[in-house]
Amino acid sequence: MDAVIANLKVCRADYDPEERRQIRGNKSLARDTAFQLLYLILYGQLEDEKKDSMKLFNAVVFVVSHPGTFKYRTKRVIRAAYEDRFSPTIKQVVGLNKWEKGEVGKDATDATTEEEPEYYFDSDDYSS
Repeated sequence: MDAVIANLKVCRADYDPEERRQIRGNKSLARDTAFQLLYLILYGQLEDEKKDSMKLFNAVVFVVSHPGTFKYRTKRVIRAAYEDRFSPTIKQVVGLNKWEKGEVGKDATDATTEEEPEYYFDSDDYSS
């Protein structure tokens, strides 16, 4: 579980003071790890239910709070799985809700690839 949480956090950019440059985060690894987190939430065997559920909650908050890395559908599925398996407190639900402001209705624009518009040219378009 700790490795999954650590891999989620590799999306964050860092700064190298020796080279004085920004080091980009690995968003691709973080996105792939989100599905490992989903598996842990749904099927993971927890040693200490209370302690591990808090670790998972913190991971869910991390996913929900990084819209630049995790898309709307991913965040929604992770959150729904957590809420289904565990019973979040009112305070936890309020904390999760504050990250969803302004994201309602983004479902239509949440695509991994964008389609190019199709243009059709007719020979009449090129009049001399």
